[in-house]
Amino acid sequence: MAEVDIYWRAVNALKDEKLIIMPTETVYGIVGLATSKKAVEKIYAIKGRAKEKALPIMVSDINYLEGYAQLSDSFIKLAKAFWPGPLTIVTKKGPKLSGEVTGGQETVAVRIPDHRIALKILKSIKKPLAATSANLSGEPPATKVSDIEEEIKKQVALVIDEGESEIKQASTVIDITSSKPKVLREGPISVDDIMVLLQI
Repeated sequence: MAEVDIYWRAVNALKDEKLIIMPTETVYGIVGLATSKKAVEKIYAIKGRAKEKALPIMVSDINYLEGYAQLSDSFIKLAKAFWPGPLTIVTKKGPKLSGEVTGGQETVAVRIPDHRIALKILKSIKKPLAATSANLSGEPPATKVSDIEEEIKKQVALVIDEGESEIKQASTVIDITSSKPKVLREGPISVDDIMVLLQI
């Protein structure tokens, strides 16, 4: 199938509140509209993920976060330095974001991926996508489509296969909701680089 056909199928599926599996530079992800209760609920169901465990969101541009996430000075600094890229930033959520996405928490994890197909889809959607690794909860993330459980593939509208992920490792996660930022998961971006940038 031609790439343009895959792209339009992906965009149309997402607009119809369906889920797709798409590549990123880190691992493959299951994604759906963060603004759709139906899509969000299906992600939780497919993953076997506890409802109190928040879903990260992805956007193509920081401007699409208005109302969905609070953009502090630290957030802007990190975003300018490391996005698009393998850094997920946990910040306070905005009023537009449903508690179903955040597991009832007042925080949200956000990322702009560094992958041409993911960015192309996100740019067309112009809304945040709820995004989580394409694996059952508790299992290792998938770095290629063949790693993904068949049961998961059957429940999404489209699987986009772009071969093995470039980085083959989940993103670094940093929580900046308190006065002292905290790294929740180490990953491709080093803790030292983050702390130097934030002057900690």
